[in-house]
Amino acid sequence: MTTTQEQRGTLLMALAKGRRGLRWIHAQLRGAYAESAWLCGARLRRVDLRDARLAQASLRGADLRRTRLEGADLHGADLRGADLRRADLRGADLRGVRLEGALTEHALCSADTLLDAPLEGAYVLGPGADLHDADLRGALLDDADLGGACLQRANLRGARLWKARLAEARLNDADLRNADLSGADLLRADLRGADLNDADLVGALLDGARLDLTGSFGSLRLTGSTR
Repeated sequence: MTTTQEQRGTLLMALAKGRRGLRWIHAQLRGAYAESAWLCGARLRRVDLRDARLAQASLRGADLRRTRLEGADLHGADLRGADLRRADLRGADLRGVRLEGALTEHALCSADTLLDAPLEGAYVLGPGADLHDADLRGALLDDADLGGACLQRANLRGARLWKARLAEARLNDADLRNADLSGADLLRADLRGADLNDADLVGALLDGARLDLTGSFGSLRLTGSTR
């Protein structure tokens, strides 16, 4: 464990206790070491806890909405009653976790998320994923591999998909308003009927992409896109 990991773990526990000035910040605590820590009821909404070591931690009733937990070690943690809605759990270790009463709707998982059982209402991201009608508003999906995925009618408003791999993805009738698709691979993607108002497609690869005039484009940004 490095000094930085230990310091971030200490800050995490201070944040969890609600110390004045720390309670509401969107803290950057990547890699924090807090194994077996008492974090019950912690207000950790939108905190960056990627790669954190939280094995056996007590997070009962914690607010983890939109918290970034990619690659975090949570095995054996107590998450009973925790709010994990829209949390990013891609690549996290959730083996042996207690989840009774936890809210997991719209949480993001991936093939390498380690789970004893599927999370109710969570989305599993990956190539060929079936995400039709998914609510992914504001999701941070930079570099995500969604090649060939079905995203028909998906709500991706305000999502960040910078350099995402969406080749041959079905995005017809998707809501992509204000989405950041800069540098994304949209080769042969189906964008017919998609709402691209204020979307950023600068540098995106659009060769073979299917577009029609029934979709909404508004102030779509295309400078530097290749088609």
